[in-house]
Amino acid sequence: MSEIDFPNVEKIDPATFHVAFPAIVDGKQISCIITSEALQANFIGDHSNKIEIFQNNRSTIENKVQELIGQNRYENDGSIFVRTADFES
Repeated sequence: MSEIDFPNVEKIDPATFHVAFPAIVDGKQISCIITSEALQANFIGDHSNKIEIFQNNRSTIENKVQELIGQNRYENDGSIFVRTADFES
């Protein structure tokens, strides 16, 4: 099992309104993104403040990223992209 850490650094992508955040996997930083749609469909809160929604649900989102990493669900660029459908299983 990989060692995974999540620094508390997140930002909004101004073009998509997705939340981008890093994960450190076995000492290597990878980019993670959760879509705006996934935040809206799965989490309650003021959806005009995506960062707050992310922060209030950080552990659930990080657990999902850990699951996706365990499944080797990396994108072609090596990032992890969390979509609405990832919470439907």
